[in-house]
Amino acid sequence: MTNFCTLDHGWTLPLTDFLADNALVSYDGLGLDVFFNTIWYSDHRAQLYDEGAFETLAIDLLRNSEEAFSKIFTLESLRRFSRERAIARLVDELKLHRDRPHPVAAFQFWSRTRRTTSTFTFGMQNAIPQVHTPFLDHSLFDFVSSLPKSALRESPMHIDVISTAYKDFDDIDYSVGGADQGVNKRYPRSFSRGLLRKSLRNFFQPSVLNRINTVPSLLKSYLSGNKIDLEWLNPHLLLCVYQMRIVRIATDNKVETLIRSRQNLLWREMPG
Repeated sequence: MTNFCTLDHGWTLPLTDFLADNALVSYDGLGLDVFFNTIWYSDHRAQLYDEGAFETLAIDLLRNSEEAFSKIFTLESLRRFSRERAIARLVDELKLHRDRPHPVAAFQFWSRTRRTTSTFTFGMQNAIPQVHTPFLDHSLFDFVSSLPKSALRESPMHIDVISTAYKDFDDIDYSVGGADQGVNKRYPRSFSRGLLRKSLRNFFQPSVLNRINTVPSLLKSYLSGNKIDLEWLNPHLLLCVYQMRIVRIATDNKVETLIRSRQNLLWREMPG
């Protein structure tokens, strides 16, 4: 549904099913949150942009997942999808936005929003007749994206806008993120069990994953039911890899079937 462009949006599947059955129109808030509430912004990153330190900025944005990657991928996969290659690709993208008034937000919008977040808006909601994105109104977007980073810093500008427009509701507090949700152990166990089943089913077949490391780790998270035992493995990445393999096998089988059918047709049409 997302053409494997993201590991996100799994939680939206029940929502999109519900909307498809009950709504003719969807209003999606895609877009300007990256300028109003730039979750990736920091003075340090803005300074790196100003200094043209793109490689340092790329490393800061990528953060460090190498320990997990080194355990879940094979050595061949690590060579193909190396951190150096990711940094080089990210540097090229960062350079495209260096002259924007707010380069950090512009990079986030044209990269993460366009390639990741929007797959829910324009892909997973495709069963809904109309999906509106009011924050992508051309005039509004042109105005907000032209504001300098000094006007859109870490301060929650969207809260100021809402408070100004709806003064009668100032007494309603905003939610505070990051609180412990107390995940039920059944969820990590169910997720681990599903990934274990997929891994063991094709244990001896070629894969980009290192089963010798991932299978024991998945078994541990299944037995413990602790979210932390599963999270470090990046379970959404594992699931995406397995799904890509299923699609690859299905596609190969369809191509092979098509080739055989055409060969049979040609064979029947050959003279003599």
